[in-house]
Amino acid sequence: FFFGSHVHVTCDMASRKRTRDEDGVDGYAWEGEMERPWENIEEDDRGHLKTHKALQDRRHADAEDERVVRRGVIRYIYVVLDFSEGSQEKDVHPSRHALMLETLYDFIHDFFDQNPLSQMGLILTRDSAAEKLAPFLSDPAALQNIVEELYLGQGSGSPSIENTLRRAMSAYEDVPGYATRELLLLYNSLHSCDPGHVNEAIQECVKHRIQCSVIGIGAELHILRQLAKDTHGTYGVCVNEQHYRDLLLGHVTPSPSPAFAGQEDRAELILMGFPQRLRSRKTLCFCHRKEKRQTTEGYVCPRCKAKYCSLPTVCSVCSLTLVSSPHLARSYHHLFPLSGFEETKGEGPFRCFGCGKDIAAKEDLALQCPECQRVFCLQCDAFIHKALHNCPGCV
Repeated sequence: FFFGSHVHVTCDMASRKRTRDEDGVDGYAWEGEMERPWENIEEDDRGHLKTHKALQDRRHADAEDERVVRRGVIRYIYVVLDFSEGSQEKDVHPSRHALMLETLYDFIHDFFDQNPLSQMGLILTRDSAAEKLAPFLSDPAALQNIVEELYLGQGSGSPSIENTLRRAMSAYEDVPGYATRELLLLYNSLHSCDPGHVNEAIQECVKHRIQCSVIGIGAELHILRQLAKDTHGTYGVCVNEQHYRDLLLGHVTPSPSPAFAGQEDRAELILMGFPQRLRSRKTLCFCHRKEKRQTTEGYVCPRCKAKYCSLPTVCSVCSLTLVSSPHLARSYHHLFPLSGFEETKGEGPFRCFGCGKDIAAKEDLALQCPECQRVFCLQCDAFIHKALHNCPGCV
């Protein structure tokens, strides 16, 4: 629909049809074979649910697939918040507005915990415009404070996909070439009010190698599907609150980035500094220079001797990236994921090497590390692969 110089993009019902390019299936969902997920669930003698071996094999296969892709260690990501009238809908609990902010607050913590060398910014779209709330920052506390202030805000007007994309592209001009450029849209509406052609903005995102992913509520939009497809991103529409959380936290792990397309044989050296924590008399630190805060402890840049309170950060004087060795270790574990544990062949009983719980092989699932041969329960296996990324027995 056209109103003056603005273009409204509405939901495309044809997007419900599965195409062979996206899902490998022709026709509609109800035309395929009926899925029976309940057949993958079994009960033990005590009536407790236990994981079917097919689900375990699928998880192991997914872990193996992660080894053949190339991912970015240093990520620059902008999160776009849809603060239009659609964010006030209460089809999810307590509302789309509250669900988005609550999940984003946890996402910021997990993102910097698993990607300490990355940076994140926030963009807000409402009233047919896009506003930059925060530039690229490596401080999760500062971003979480901004999210907390948005709780009292109210949605108004319509979102603008084109203005959002152009606002983000202007912010990526100073991003170094070795970093991945990502844009994550948290979309709450079923339309967009744009001053021009959205397709032209999408092609500019492809030219600037910006990977755009979308998480929506309500229904799928054809223009957002096209945006995610052309930029090699992902598009998901949540069905409930937990699904929304799973979709957003799924972006904590870096996805295969199109920024590396055609550059597989190219490597770049990144200059970094590893400052030591020193204690001296009270002096000003550059991270709190506006507040004129003086501290006795801090990290001194090895190049220009500027002092900072915490790591990682980028020196505001000489632009040197300041990190510590644990930050590097937590960043590159996505490139070398831990191999999946295999189901034990013995009769048992076993004792979990992680929590020390006894495992009855006939009732519970016992998993064994292929390297150190240590046995773990299903809960410890999930914790090791999702949080530790290192086998306690091998370490």
